[in-house]
Amino acid sequence: MAVILLVGVFISSYFILSALYNLFLHPLRSVPGPFFCKISTLPSFYHACIGDRHVWLWQLFQVYGSRIRVSPNIVLFNTPTANNAIFSYRPSVKKSEFYAAWPRKANEVNTLCVTDVKEHARRRKMLGQAFTETSTKAAGKIAERHIERWDELLLAGSNQGENEGWTPPRNMAEWTGNLFFDIMGDMAFGKQFDVKETGFESQFKNMPVLVESYMKFMYPILKSPLLHPFVWLKPRGLNRLFDAISPPNVTKYWEFVDTAVAERVKLEKILESTAEKPTPPNRDWFSFLLAIRDESGTQGLSLEDLTAEASLLVIAGHDTSATATCATFFYLAHNPRVQAKLAKEIRSTFTSPEDIVYGPKLSSCTYLRACIDESLRLAHPAPSELERIVTGSGLTVDGNFYPPGTALGTPNFALYRNESVFGDAYTYRPERWIVSHDLDTLNTAEDVKRIKDSFFPFSKGVGNCVGQAIAVLQMSLVVARTVWRAEVRVVEGETVGEGNEGLGWGQRDRRLFVYRDVYTTVREGPVVEFRRWGEGDE
Repeated sequence: MAVILLVGVFISSYFILSALYNLFLHPLRSVPGPFFCKISTLPSFYHACIGDRHVWLWQLFQVYGSRIRVSPNIVLFNTPTANNAIFSYRPSVKKSEFYAAWPRKANEVNTLCVTDVKEHARRRKMLGQAFTETSTKAAGKIAERHIERWDELLLAGSNQGENEGWTPPRNMAEWTGNLFFDIMGDMAFGKQFDVKETGFESQFKNMPVLVESYMKFMYPILKSPLLHPFVWLKPRGLNRLFDAISPPNVTKYWEFVDTAVAERVKLEKILESTAEKPTPPNRDWFSFLLAIRDESGTQGLSLEDLTAEASLLVIAGHDTSATATCATFFYLAHNPRVQAKLAKEIRSTFTSPEDIVYGPKLSSCTYLRACIDESLRLAHPAPSELERIVTGSGLTVDGNFYPPGTALGTPNFALYRNESVFGDAYTYRPERWIVSHDLDTLNTAEDVKRIKDSFFPFSKGVGNCVGQAIAVLQMSLVVARTVWRAEVRVVEGETVGEGNEGLGWGQRDRRLFVYRDVYTTVREGPVVEFRRWGEGDE
């Protein structure tokens, strides 16, 4: 009993002394923020668990200003100047322990989680070969094939004379997720997953759900008070225990990744023994990973590293585009004026949907790009912060100095709702991205430059998204081809995906697309219906 009492006193004393230090002696003691955030990571962990951490952070910025202390050692900002300081090409920062917790095994690390500067540069250089202009054009061809089939399925039933030519209801979270998973599978592994197909049940049909399950499982762990011991224990036996207790969907997710890698490695060996090995730009992304070599000329990535990179491709290769495209259809359905203006641009630029391909004509569609950028702004696929640790002699951000060891970040959801930068930040208004001298859409060149200089949807610096050109191309092709073919509206009575009073401050506006924060996103809706242009005129 005495031992138990002594342990209890020791633990209590530790937490009390730790709280006092964090409140009165910590270098961040003067940074504004909620009381409990200054002494514990529990508030951040709680909101990560329930999936509204992005909204909670936005709320804190409204109360405490442009910088907030959300955990004892984490300071976040919602200003473009802070983002520039933290993510410049030569910052005094490195990736935080948050990234060290992602790998399933200690020796299974992907490019996103590599913290060593030289190793990260080596992998980025090799992976970058898959994202040249030539390969981007080839990727567009792959995407076009999937989009044509997707539009065929999406618009099925729109010409049957029922419901004035409108299709049956479509939940766009599901439809866009399935489409981009198929595109990712083809581009990354050269494999047809057929997740978008409706005529039969693909064995991979549930994969987008498994990805969501994996992210929902991992994100709270990465924001928990036990992150430090978690990272320390993983290579010391926790990995095996973690695998044993993981939820079934997480286990199935890793089984899929392991199988995809094993089959792709096996295929590569077969191709190497024949004359049929594809050359750029027809190579899939994984072939570039297999081609990485170390200084001695031997294979540079182990099977574990290849598995980790495959997991990154599965998640990042489809979720970013799926989130933004889903949001774009939400906002088009909720803003008929915007939809009509976009349709006019697309249908006047291209003679047919098949004419919409990678090239200067597509790039000339400024309103299309503005619609996509506005969707990325209001529904960013990575709504919270990309955490960095200050190194060297410290870092000054927005006039305040932060010592080495401080964690910093700029949560995208809050950053892109900063009214001092974007003005009517809660309004979906694509015109803000285009210079105009018309009274109803007045935007000076200075206005547009200011917001574009403040907009980093694919991050910036050495950690920016290597595949951003392909992501933008995919989204442009999907939206343009579908809008050329059909109009879209919200199904009467359906409110899925809309804000509402029950969701609380920051999510009450029904004009805004809402989603859960799991580091990436979990989406539901909108539920819409499509009608081919002219079908309702008979």
